[in-house]
Amino acid sequence: MAMWAVFDVDGTLLPRTSMERQFWRYLLRRRRLPSCNVIHFMLKGLSGALSGSLDSLVKSNKSYVRDMAVDEVGLLAADCYRLRIAPRLSPQGKEDVESLRRQGYKILIISGAPDFLAELLRSDYAPDLLICSRLEVKSGRYTGRLSSLHPYGERKKSILLGLAEKEALDFRRSVVFADHPSDISHLALFGRPVAVNPKGKLWREARRRGWTIVRW
Repeated sequence: MAMWAVFDVDGTLLPRTSMERQFWRYLLRRRRLPSCNVIHFMLKGLSGALSGSLDSLVKSNKSYVRDMAVDEVGLLAADCYRLRIAPRLSPQGKEDVESLRRQGYKILIISGAPDFLAELLRSDYAPDLLICSRLEVKSGRYTGRLSSLHPYGERKKSILLGLAEKEALDFRRSVVFADHPSDISHLALFGRPVAVNPKGKLWREARRRGWTIVRW
């Protein structure tokens, strides 16, 4: 069984913001976000509010790239990553990734960010495994729908449990870093849970359970 170091991205390796938030701002400032996609995105969010599932629906809502060419989005994402995301990555997070790698841990990055953003993290972290939201593509364009399970909340736990046998993930000897109350269920799977910049419920739960708390 292998030791794994599992890292969340938004709010963790990327403190106080998210990859998609930065990408949204980038697209809006450059007027590269089609107005019809903005409307579609907002309507899906409203649908989520009415059904009581706003948080989950908005986070898994990738309709803002609907009908956009994969190559075009890839170029925009790479430019945004260089200008707005990479400079905001936590230096301490990078140090911890490399330190754990030297100690013999395999590196897993798990994020709800879309693949066209999350895959760019490979250049900074060279993870052994990267799990993110995979988007459906038809005829070279994004449909705005997901083609894989969205890694958020309890779904992160389900994904990790599914990987335990396939990737020989030894939870007892592995370490996990995350920042959000929705991460509590998968943090609890690990022998070494680390709460990064925790607030509210996660801070209280980390204190109660004696989990490590760090500030990045």
